[in-house]
Amino acid sequence: MKENNLQTLLICVFVVIFSSRTSGAYYPYEACVPRNCGLGPNIHFPFYIPGLQESFCGYPGFQLNCSQQGFPVLQLPGSEYVVQDISYQTRSLRVYNAVVLSSNGTGCLPRTMRNMTIPADRFSFSYNVTQLHLFSNCTNSTSEDLWRHRVGCDGKGRDRWDLGIYDKDENSTNIASRNCKRHVVAPVEDDGNIGPGNVDEVLRRGLS
Repeated sequence: MKENNLQTLLICVFVVIFSSRTSGAYYPYEACVPRNCGLGPNIHFPFYIPGLQESFCGYPGFQLNCSQQGFPVLQLPGSEYVVQDISYQTRSLRVYNAVVLSSNGTGCLPRTMRNMTIPADRFSFSYNVTQLHLFSNCTNSTSEDLWRHRVGCDGKGRDRWDLGIYDKDENSTNIASRNCKRHVVAPVEDDGNIGPGNVDEVLRRGLS
């Protein structure tokens, strides 16, 4: 009788331990299943979305938030970037500045845009990224040569950028720097056929 009781006790202990380990292994999986914000790519390790996934589902500094429009957003120093796509195989992601969402296709970008700073220990730009210099509050005496760099904008008023000049045009960039009070640098993708174009469209294309 005692031997039967001992066997029963051992079986119960084994079942409790096995069940505990099984649920412990299962819970992280349930907590870390791929999620999305409604639009955009599915998010999983090394990224995570607070409120939808636990913090242990990703690395520190790889937190993404959901925007009001339903896009995953990466918070960088001074700016938010919408995540268009993530390639988990190549460990790369494609992003664009969230201020583009407020332009509504008019080409008028709010001056809330800031210089982009990326944490070098986590991210780096791809080889085909160049710099787009945005200028505003420019004087009337600005060189006529600069007006070919005027930002296309259907709206009127002060809340817009006046000039958009690419990094390779050093002469125009230097002239604008002397004649404009506000200057922000935005990284953009250079597809080999980059031109003045619509700044809104250039920024919306994103970069990786």
